[in-house]
Amino acid sequence: MIKQLQVFLEKSQFHRLELVLVATLVASMLEMVGVGTIPAFVGLLVNPDRFISALPEGSFKTWTHRHDNVALALYGAGLMAGLFLVKNLYLMALTYAEARLTQDATASVSTRLFGGYLYRPFTFHLRRNPAELIRNLTEEVEHAVLFVNSGMRLVREGLIMAVVLLLLMWADPLITFLVFTLLALASGGFYFIVRMSLRRRGQVCQDHWSRQLQVIN
Repeated sequence: MIKQLQVFLEKSQFHRLELVLVATLVASMLEMVGVGTIPAFVGLLVNPDRFISALPEGSFKTWTHRHDNVALALYGAGLMAGLFLVKNLYLMALTYAEARLTQDATASVSTRLFGGYLYRPFTFHLRRNPAELIRNLTEEVEHAVLFVNSGMRLVREGLIMAVVLLLLMWADPLITFLVFTLLALASGGFYFIVRMSLRRRGQVCQDHWSRQLQVIN
């Protein structure tokens, strides 16, 4: 798949894809921090003394003893709000980078494919249905780029799921293992059931779209 992406994308776009994947790894770490702050903040609200006693000895623990529970709750809420603001701004920038990469890849692939069709020998066009070429330029390029975009999203969501899984395994390994095993079996079974049907229907959709363009032409 990496070799196919290197052919499909330009060199600069492939490097941008690598940067997006690295940024996705950072986003998963931010998600882990965001998820971890919620139970910590709830613990601070429900039982401040227990929360403070669990802190390691140091200047921060000494600082907490100099403030009352209301002030600590306000500081904690401000800190959590700041973390979520930074995380969401980062995710917004990452989404924008993915969208720009998708746009550039769509324009680049369409232009290269169109140029390739223009400079093919005339005998090539005698043997090919023009509707198929139009379909490839208008529809299939977008579907191919959508595949790359979906792959980036799959990596991001997979990393976030892995981080959440690690946190839940740390909290309760047995229940987490049972729940994720059941979800994995159900999802995998559903995927294998609909896989062949979706592939067959996709081919039918391609053929009908090509025939539709041929009739219009």
